[in-house]
Amino acid sequence: MSFRPSDFSGIPPVCSDSTPVCRARSPSAPAIACYGICGQQIFDPDAVPVYTVAQEVKDMAEDKDISDELQAAGYKQKIDQVVKTALVWQRDLVFTGSTPQGYEIEFDAQAQWGCKPTEALLLSLAGCLGIDVMSILKKMRMEPASFRVEIEGERNPTPPQYYKAVDIVLHIAGNHLDPKKVERAIALSRDKYCSVYNSLRPDLSLKVRYVLEEKEPPQE
Repeated sequence: MSFRPSDFSGIPPVCSDSTPVCRARSPSAPAIACYGICGQQIFDPDAVPVYTVAQEVKDMAEDKDISDELQAAGYKQKIDQVVKTALVWQRDLVFTGSTPQGYEIEFDAQAQWGCKPTEALLLSLAGCLGIDVMSILKKMRMEPASFRVEIEGERNPTPPQYYKAVDIVLHIAGNHLDPKKVERAIALSRDKYCSVYNSLRPDLSLKVRYVLEEKEPPQE
């Protein structure tokens, strides 16, 4: 979890030599509450992990190291800035889309011969975020044994029936998985790398949760 310096602006300290402390309301929600303290912990019955400035600086440095490592490996550096695809009408409300690589996707408004475009959008979001998180976890020296994504979207009831909210749950199994690293991988994907999420409406409410399971990785 990382916070920007601007997240601390406008927060009045309790005392002059206070050290800001921030707590995230959830691993995926940017909304935070910051406090000033004088060398003492603030007890909160709804407490979630508390981050001091020192820990935040350390996390930001580690995030930068991971980003630098991903960049050095060429992760998402070489892209086609202009992407061209084609969609061909087949019959009724059935269309076939083709990617530049030649893969085909069937779209059907009735979902009888293919997926609905809105379903494909959810899968694209889950796929983009999943690829990011898996790539980042591997750079963090974590090897998941299995990875499954559940995604649920809430749409506006009247046209345009866009997605108002999306809830994603990552089910990750592996040996000695570190929750903090998983949270940081999710944050890096959401804030920096996930092209699909950052192409959607800015008012979309996205929640990303995770469930970790202890499991030995498959033997090669």
